Amino acid sequence: MAAAKMTSLLADAGLLDDAQAAAQAAYSRFGDPGFLVEAAAFSMQLGRTGDASAAAGDVLAHSGLDAFSRRTAHRILAQIAVKDAESTADTEASTRSWRRAESHFTECTSTDYGLRADPHDVWNLIHNLGDHVRAAATLSSHNPEVGSKYEAELWARVFVTQASRTPTSTRRARPSASTCCTSPPRQRTASL
Repeated sequence: MAAAKMTSLLADAGLLDDAQAAAQAAYSRFGDPGFLVEAAAFSMQLGRTGDASAAAGDVLAHSGLDAFSRRTAHRILAQIAVKDAESTADTEASTRSWRRAESHFTECTSTDYGLRADPHDVWNLIHNLGDHVRAAATLSSHNPEVGSKYEAELWARVFVTQASRTPTSTRRARPSASTCCTSPPRQRTASL
């Protein structure tokens, strides 16, 4: 479609204002919610979180929305909620914003729409979960690849905290049958 090519060319040329306006105009003319998702994404890049939030919210109201657009709209709303939470730190508004972010990241990681969870969305959800039990469950169920030092530290923090909350008797992993039954016995060395 020519409108999609136009928004792409404008964005590639660094004309994000024009790309956002073209995407919004294409949505108004053709009614394709994909254009509204693009308009929301361009608004985010321009720092217009109010416009991005309105467009992403409108996108989610479409019943025939494809899975990728739905995920993108939730991701945009989650990013806005995180910014809101960080700007109102240690307030009731911050707590509500973190809950909104968690809700949107949960939607991003949902497999209800036939998509596999994006590892970045999973890590963002884990980061936003205040409950280490739920964070460990999310980590275990999605098993995202660790791709950065921060993700490795987050992984360790979740499981160390989880391990410290379990009774001592269940803390140690039991050896599997393949390791306990096939490994040669350890040789003891005499100390002098």
